Formats: sequence, C-alpha cells, structure tokens
Amino acid sequence: MKNFIWNKRYNIVSFILLLVLWQILSIIVKNEVIVPAIPSTLKSIVNIIKDEKFLRVIFSTILRFFIGGIVTLVVALIIALVSYYYNFVYHILKPMVSFMRAVPTMGIVVLTLIWFSNNLAPIFIGFLVVFPIIYEGVLNALNNLDYKIISMAKLYKVKRIDQIIYIYGPHIINGLIPILPSALGLMMKVIIAGEVLGQPSYAIGTSLQMEKLYLNTSGVFSWIIIVVLINWIIELLIEVLYKGVSIWKEN
Repeated sequence: MKNFIWNKRYNIVSFILLLVLWQILSIIVKNEVIVPAIPSTLKSIVNIIKDEKFLRVIFSTILRFFIGGIVTLVVALIIALVSYYYNFVYHILKPMVSFMRAVPTMGIVVLTLIWFSNNLAPIFIGFLVVFPIIYEGVLNALNNLDYKIISMAKLYKVKRIDQIIYIYGPHIINGLIPILPSALGLMMKVIIAGEVLGQPSYAIGTSLQMEKLYLNTSGVFSWIIIVVLINWIIELLIEVLYKGVSIWKEN
C-alpha cells in the first residue's frame, strides 16, 4: 500500500515537471506555431470537444482500434496454439513472423493504403505491426508452462475444457499482461498513422492532419493529449483485467 502511494506521488511529480518544462519551452520559443502555450492548448481541447463531430471521430478511431485489437488477439492466440502443438507449423511460420517484424512500419502503411479502403487500411496496418508481438508473447507463455502440471491434469483425467480455463487460460493471460500495454499502445499509434495518410471521413488521424495543414499546433497538441488519455484508460482496463485474473486463479 505504501509503495502504491509513493508511485502515485512520483506520477504526480512527473506530470507537474512535464507541464513546467512545456511552459518554460513555450516561453523561450515565443512562437505558438512551434510550441503552443498550455492555456492555448487547453482552449483548443475545449473547442475540439465542443465540435459536433468529436464523438464520432473518437468512436470511429476507437472502433478501428478494438476491431484491430480483437482480431489480432484471436488470430495470434489460435496460430500460437497451433504452433505450440505442431512443431512444423512453428518452423514454417518463423520466417514469416520475422519478416513481418522487420518490415518498416511506413512501408506497411503505404502498401496497405494501396490494397485496402481508407477505413479498413488502418485496421490491417495495426494487425500486421502488432501480430508478431502478441503471437510471440502467447507462444512464450505456452513454452514456459510447467509440463508437470499438464501431466498431472492428464493423469487425473481433467477435462480439456477445464485445462484450458484453469491452466492454459490464466497462464497465457499472465504472459500477455506485461506486453499488452505497449502492444496496444503501438496499435493505437499505427492506426492513427494510417488515418493520417489515408484520411477516412471520421478519424483522429484525419483531424490531426487537418490541424497540421492549418498550422494549428495547439490543435495537434490537443489531439495528442486526447490520444494519451485514451491509452491511459486502456491501460487501466488491462490492470483491472489482470486483477480479475489474479482473483480467478486464487478461487
């Protein structure tokens, strides 16, 4: 409990220092186009939220993020399980996964925008970039599973569904929890990058691009802050999921 309180204090101090440095830099530069002041950025945030398109823009990007995240998690989980049980599948997929991990993100963005519509491209971009991370995370979790537990489950003839729920499931989730925040944060970034270039009708990336075209740097800062807040909420949800799994395992 004491460590948790101290962590919160450090987070608050870090946040205050960031604001102070931002304001100092703004005063030194004295150019709102390069580094906007905090008051003008806050005003931009209020104007963005008041816009009638705001909720639709946020919903559209979050929808793409959730579709991309769910598809990536499900596909990576299934393929990792197949690779775990069938060694030849693992060896066939290994160079493909390495290739996906090595391809430059911008190359993926450009190619995907050629292949797909502006609305679907960001989802596919997120999938291609994040899939190797989730796939390898699930595979590592399975490879680190104590084989004695599985042998004992087989010895006592524990049903396959119970093995999945009480042995494989919690172990995979525990393996994924540490990498999920960074993986999903990366997915949000590349989806927005795809939106910036593809410019769907309603998207955070499209709004960022419009602010950039009008040299409204405070607007760009505002959207960045909104995206950071969205990622923060997602991390909180992951933390709640982790606590839920911990309680599930104890019971």
